[in-house]
Amino acid sequence: SVGDAPSLEIDNFAGNVSIRAGESGTIHVVATKRASRSRDLSVIGVWIHVKQGGVGIKTGRPLSKGKATVDLEITAPADTRLKLQLGAGNVIVRGLSSGAEATVGAGNIDFNNVTGALQANTGAGSMNVRGAAGPARLNNGTGVIMYQGAPQGDCRFSSGVGAISLELPAQPNVTLDLQTDVGEIDVKCPVDGHVSKRRIQGIIGTGDDARIVANAGVSGIGLTCK
Repeated sequence: SVGDAPSLEIDNFAGNVSIRAGESGTIHVVATKRASRSRDLSVIGVWIHVKQGGVGIKTGRPLSKGKATVDLEITAPADTRLKLQLGAGNVIVRGLSSGAEATVGAGNIDFNNVTGALQANTGAGSMNVRGAAGPARLNNGTGVIMYQGAPQGDCRFSSGVGAISLELPAQPNVTLDLQTDVGEIDVKCPVDGHVSKRRIQGIIGTGDDARIVANAGVSGIGLTCK
């Protein structure tokens, strides 16, 4: 049982994590341990503790053991404040309204209808964000970044190797600073400012609602307004 706007902090060494909005006042956790040998299950640790204002979840295992993971399926109040760290695995978050922060060593990140400030980092893996509204900072080493939503405030997107695709509302008011080292930029909206194949600096509409900075190292950037 938790109060209003609880925090949820997760530190998982490996495994898939799924979080979706559920009933208010309660965080429900199902943890499934997996190992290449059944006798190793007992040495995989899962610690769930209630602290002031929220819940913390931590997993661990001895370094000498074979392949092991912990999958987490969680429902939490929509206004939960999420902070997640995952060594390897995929993350799916749906329906939270107070933003989310996720760092993944290797794996995909999927945010669906998560509003508020978003921050996500992955060393290798794709990012798929749909129905966002608010500031955003999305960074990956290798993989595609796909963002659909209504950006607000400071929004930054960075991919070392992988395309960046941005879908904005039909008549956005944003300031753009887009750059690619190898690849081209394709913007399907009227931009007032400097426009070239590898650098765009300018505004769409009044430019007042958000500032979008995007950098793709080895790939292109696409932006549409729908």
